[in-house]
This record gives sequence, structure tokens and C-alpha cells, in this order.
Amino acid sequence: MKIGWIICLVMFGILFGAACGNPGPAPIVTPQDSLQVAEKYCGSCHQFPSPELLDSNTWIKRVLPNMGWRMGIRAASENPYDSLQPDEAILARKQNLYPEKAILTKDEWAAINSFYASHAPKQLREADYEQPGNGLSRRFQADGIYIGQKKAPDISLLSYDEKTALLYVGDAGNNVYAFNTQFKTVGKWATPSPPVAMLIADNQLPEVVCIGSIAPSEKKEGGLYSLNGGQQQATLVAGNLARPVQVLQTDLDKNGVDDVLICAFGHITGALVWWKEGDSTQQKILVNQPGARALQVTDINQDGWPDIVVLMAQAREELLLLLADGRGGFSNQVIASFPPVYGVSYFEMGDLNGDGFADIVVSNGDNWDLSPVRKYYHGLRVLLNDQQNHFKEAQFIPLSGAGKLVMADFDQDGDKDLAAVSFYDDGIDPARSVLLLENDGKAHFTGGYAPNTDVGKWLTMIAADIDRDGDTDIVLGSYFHNGAEWIKLLGQGVETFPSLVVLWNETVKR
Repeated sequence: MKIGWIICLVMFGILFGAACGNPGPAPIVTPQDSLQVAEKYCGSCHQFPSPELLDSNTWIKRVLPNMGWRMGIRAASENPYDSLQPDEAILARKQNLYPEKAILTKDEWAAINSFYASHAPKQLREADYEQPGNGLSRRFQADGIYIGQKKAPDISLLSYDEKTALLYVGDAGNNVYAFNTQFKTVGKWATPSPPVAMLIADNQLPEVVCIGSIAPSEKKEGGLYSLNGGQQQATLVAGNLARPVQVLQTDLDKNGVDDVLICAFGHITGALVWWKEGDSTQQKILVNQPGARALQVTDINQDGWPDIVVLMAQAREELLLLLADGRGGFSNQVIASFPPVYGVSYFEMGDLNGDGFADIVVSNGDNWDLSPVRKYYHGLRVLLNDQQNHFKEAQFIPLSGAGKLVMADFDQDGDKDLAAVSFYDDGIDPARSVLLLENDGKAHFTGGYAPNTDVGKWLTMIAADIDRDGDTDIVLGSYFHNGAEWIKLLGQGVETFPSLVVLWNETVKR
């Protein structure tokens, strides 16, 4: 569960209390009223999280205590800012992350606790992760690639330049490497923080997005940096970004000059940012909330103007459509929204059923923060377009801890297939860490797990024709966030950990 999701509730409570003034003693909340109280405070800014989405122990011991802090409920001896670094605590106080005064009564807080404790299951039900297997899983051969001497890899970036046939790889040690098709290093740059995304465009040097801090932080230490071929140090293009995670260049307003869009994920605050004509001094905020995770630009309503689809996590988990008005502005619509415990991770767009309209697949499985338990609702959701740009879930494919997702015609049968990784899983079943999904041409998918991928934690993934043989390969980047994750795989019998695994597609060779 994302720890920022309750912030909007805090703001709602503060405004609600200010508007109501001092009405005197609050009425006692009866058990019959507990649902209404929970819905009031837990569903005012996002989908109401049903008690059945977490087990009672997780609600009582992890989620609700943190929620109480964010609503001004704490013991006299407690100071929730103590767990933060001093500079982070200052920034959090400015955002009133943990209010000094309660924004609800003790009876209301007791009613919320009672509601979740009495309605949540003791244990979540298990999802069925078995897959029947498919032709895709038999088309790929795995090959491990080792970079440096690290025992526990920390790959944070993968990007491929089709024109130069260079594979860019970044790590949390603040390095970017460029490899040719034989995986020989042809370039290396030092960066000020972990690189996480690339901007590769014609007639300009490659640029890399550095996040600032992978760990949650309110500091704006991220930036966009240029990779100059004659230097070993990336050079700053623009900084002061709130944990940016994706960048895209396109001409949004059709004035003949490319603009830049940046997903500034942030923490307590964040935004989807538009730099007009690529100039950071001409910045416009398109979505003013944290959690901007992934975006795509497409003319979804076919009016000749580029629209934006963006996945938002953290505060409100939702997929937004920003429709261009033809005058340089956008109107925001919610395509789909999800409960805050879903942990949306990524999305891809493409015509999945051949009707000429873009469909969407969303992965959800972010399991860090407050509720690190296996969840039966983690996986991939296929959202089909009704040809009026309304999207309805047509298929759910379970995948514990689902993270990055890619879409490509892996078997070259004319439709788009899927590949997804299980990054946020607990590591007890690493053989099920990469799922390959074959499209039957009607947007129904059957799955099979990729071979020999139980040797890493796959944070990053790209689909590209690395060996230039005419079919689409897959590259996986392994990232261990801490030693415990690495030790868990050691306990599974894994002895060596490649930085990358390349899944070579052998469709053309058949």
C-alpha cells in the first residue's frame, strides 16, 4: 500500500472541520454507523478500500496506525516525524503530513478501527498462479549478462536506441552504460543519482532521467542529464524535479517544436509536468498530484490533436485521459480507478482485438510500504475500448507483485502479445517471475512463464530486436533493493546473479 494515499483525506478533514466550525460535543458513533464513518474518511478522495482487501492483522498493526498519524491521532509519547531524516521531516511538516490536531473524533476513529477489524478476513485468499503454458514460453532462450563484479545487481534503467542499435543500462550505483549488439561496452557515464529513464530523439544527444532518490523522499533532487559522447560525466539539462520516473518528447500543441512531458512521481507532492518547447522555464503542471508513473501520447479520439494517457499511483490510483482541446489545453477524464491497496505499477496501450481502437493493459502489484502481503488481486487487467473511448475490464490475469509490462507481437502472428514481471513478489517462487502472454487475436490471453528467469529481481524490462534477426527479444534488468531480497534467492538455490537476462526470441529461426 502506498503511504501517500491518505494525504487527500487529511486535507479533506482539515477543510471539513474548518467549514463546520465548533459544533460542540460530537455524537457517539454507534456500530451501525461505522460503515458510514469509514466511507466518509476513507473514500472521500479515492475508491473506498474494502476491508476484505487486506487481512485483519495488516489493517490493525500496520495500516490503521499509520492512517491515524495522518489524521492527527497519536499517543502523547509518539512523534511520527522521528523516523524521518531531519531535512525530510522539515519538508513533511510543511505539507502537514501528520497534523498536530485530530481531524475526527475519538469515537469516529474507534468506529473506523472496529469496522476494519470486524470485517476483514483473518487471511487473504490465494490466487491461482498456475498457467497452462503457451507457444511464447517455448520461443525464447535465456542468456545471462554480467556487468561488473556486483554480487547483487541494482539495474535501474533499460533503454534501446533502434537507430544506433545501442542498449543503455543504468544502475543504482549512478552509472549509465552503452552496449552494442555483442554486449561490449562502448560508453559509460557517471550520474548524480540513479538513472531510471531515457529520452532518445533525432538530432540530439541521448538524455537520461535521474530520480534523485529511489527511496520515498520529498526532496526535488531529480533531473534530466545529457550523455555527451566526449565526456564521462552526464551534464545537467534541467533539475529540481520531484523523483522523475519517465520522460517523453512530442509536439503537444502542434507549433512545430517538440515539447517534453515528465512524470514527476514525487512523494507527498508530485506532478505530470509539461515543458513547452522543451524549455524547463516554461513549465506547466498538467496533473497536480503525486504518483505520475507512466504516460503515453496518442490521438485517442482521432481529432488530429495528441492526447495524453497517464497512470497515477501514490495518492489516487487511477488511469487518466487528458483530451486536447485544440487550443493548447487539456480536459482530464478518469479512464479507470482502483482501490489504494492495488499498487498500480505500469500500463501499455495498443489495439488488442483488431478493431482499430487502442486498448489498455494495466499492471498492479506494488507491494512495498505498509502491506507487504501476497494479494489475490495483483496482476494484469485488460481494458478494452468500446470504440467510444470507454474502457471495461475484459480479463484479469493474476501475477503476484506485478511490475513492468511490455506489449509486442512476439510470435509474429499479427496481434500484440504481452510480457510482465513479478518484481514486488515475496521471492518464494522465483520461477514465476516473468509471465509471457499470447494473444488469440481477440484480446484473450493465455500465459506461460519464461524459462531460466529465476536468477534475479526484475525491476526493468524492454522489448526490442536486439540481435537484428527480425523478431522481438526481451531484456530484463535485475534490481535488489536490499540484502534480504538477495539472501532469499540464495536460499532458493540461486548461486550467481546476472545483471541482465536476455530472452532471445527464436521465432525467425524456426
